[in-house]
Amino acid sequence: ACTACSNGTYAAAPTASTACSACPPGLWTPQAGRSSAADCTVCAPGFEPASGGSAGCVLCAAGSGKNEAGNSSCTPCPPQWVTSSAGQCVPPAGYVAVSVVVSPGAPVEVVLEACPIGTFKPQAGLGNCTSCPPGTTTFAAGATSLYQCQCAAGSCGAAPLGCTPCP
Repeated sequence: ACTACSNGTYAAAPTASTACSACPPGLWTPQAGRSSAADCTVCAPGFEPASGGSAGCVLCAAGSGKNEAGNSSCTPCPPQWVTSSAGQCVPPAGYVAVSVVVSPGAPVEVVLEACPIGTFKPQAGLGNCTSCPPGTTTFAAGATSLYQCQCAAGSCGAAPLGCTPCP
């Protein structure tokens, strides 16, 4: 059975064995199931229209981003967020995005939360915090490296991978 190509891709003659091709860098298809590179007419997430009348789309500059496809401009990232290599605003290393409801009926807000004690997150992005190895913990929230995991109280050895219960 044929499956329509997803947004951002196209296939000239979709068949069960035809692979979808990606749009040129920075471009996107506004709908799924497109059949030509000429259908790649809007900027991909993380890209905005080139300035000065130039054709095509350019990656969002550091400190800004765009998480949706379209021909709108990039917008500044919220405070403390960073721009990913894909031009999108993401949490920095040591932090995760958390959805919260401030009050009933209010829109959901996305806020940054530091990785809790005992966890770390080494890279910026939408990933989760990783637990420290057994017998280790971090001593502050927001850790960014495995090497911030130290032997926990009652554990002896060489952190981060050699902590065992003390004799």
